[in-house]
Amino acid sequence: MSSLGTALSAAQSALSVNQSLIGITGDNIANLDNPDYARRQATVEEMPPLQLGQFTIGTGVKLGQITSMRDAVLNLRIAAESSDIAKSSHFVDGMTQVANLFPADGSSGLSAALDSFWASWQGLSSDPSSSGAREQVFAASQSLASAFRNSSSALAATTSSTAQNLSQEVTQANELLSRIADLNGSAASDTPMLRDQQDELIGSLAKIMDISVLRNGGLLQITSSSGALLVSGISHKSLQSNVTNGVYGISANGYDITSDIGRGSIGGELQLLNQALPGLQSRLDTLSTGVAAAVNGAYGHPFFSGTGAASMQLAVPDSSQIQSGASNLAGDNSIALAVADLRTSSVVSGQTASQYHAESAFQVGEQISYATAQRDAAQQMLDSMNKQRQSVEGVSIDQEAANLMQYQRAYSAAARILTAIDEMLRTAMTIGASTTG
Repeated sequence: MSSLGTALSAAQSALSVNQSLIGITGDNIANLDNPDYARRQATVEEMPPLQLGQFTIGTGVKLGQITSMRDAVLNLRIAAESSDIAKSSHFVDGMTQVANLFPADGSSGLSAALDSFWASWQGLSSDPSSSGAREQVFAASQSLASAFRNSSSALAATTSSTAQNLSQEVTQANELLSRIADLNGSAASDTPMLRDQQDELIGSLAKIMDISVLRNGGLLQITSSSGALLVSGISHKSLQSNVTNGVYGISANGYDITSDIGRGSIGGELQLLNQALPGLQSRLDTLSTGVAAAVNGAYGHPFFSGTGAASMQLAVPDSSQIQSGASNLAGDNSIALAVADLRTSSVVSGQTASQYHAESAFQVGEQISYATAQRDAAQQMLDSMNKQRQSVEGVSIDQEAANLMQYQRAYSAAARILTAIDEMLRTAMTIGASTTG
């Protein structure tokens, strides 16, 4: 009877274990399209055998540890590539907003306004007494000053929207850091579900800023790239964005970590705010002051006023006040010729105004092209890594279907054994009762 009881216990354990394995397989199949789910598997362990005299009788099996199929190193590399892609993408998006200010073909914007300005003075030099020619100069001059102001305003608007994006990214980063710290409170139960949640948060945070991750079982420690502690246990630092003398930065509980952030969407925003956009504004101001100084010098007295592109104005009140010559003699076109000749003169950094502006347009296009190439290269690498991760962590419907059939058969077999043993026990009890009677 004891051996039948042991066999009954073994069959029951097989039934329970295979039922659990079927459940795990069902979870895998249910999460087939879940990108944050890592395929799970469990080990089956033998129960300690029972020694009956000279015989050793197995007592069944038990379910071992349930684990997720993960490649920790690969996941960290994927997070780093995602961080690079996010930086390049945000930089390209920001630069694309201002690219229309610097059209490569010179067909619109400031480039076209410069061409019209020089052409209007050339027209006045050909007919210095024409009121119509003076009106064209006046209109073209107003348009040029307006083009400088509009370009500066557009750059300022892009800077403002980028700064708002930076603030939003910092807010999202703080939310993710808080959630990671909260999950650390559950680190004692290092379950596959916990690791799925942690990996999802790490991936999202890596797209915002570059981080380093240290794992101790179910406990995560997050630092900046240079080691500044961001999450330790259930505590986390709070990030803040700030501006000092026009330079944007990021701090963690007051400690400056700006230099630690070279990737992620925050890295892209900082590159725009501290390098690309100020650089374009500086070139725009240099061009406006160079053109204004050259024109004012050729005109003989103030024609344009202002201290930069944002404040450039036409100093002449109306078209009738525009002078074509230095004297009051009819047909004097000396001023008009002098201004018109500035089209081909070196007025800004040893270049003509058009050359200098074209160089700015080239720089914008080159930066966009370079960042786009970096993004595309990182995306190709990420796609390759994701395929590798899929082969490790992803759910194969064919494999899971095969496993399911195997566990179902084992479950059915255990059920049949259980039925057979039950019948044998009933028979033994009947025989025993008859013998006693």
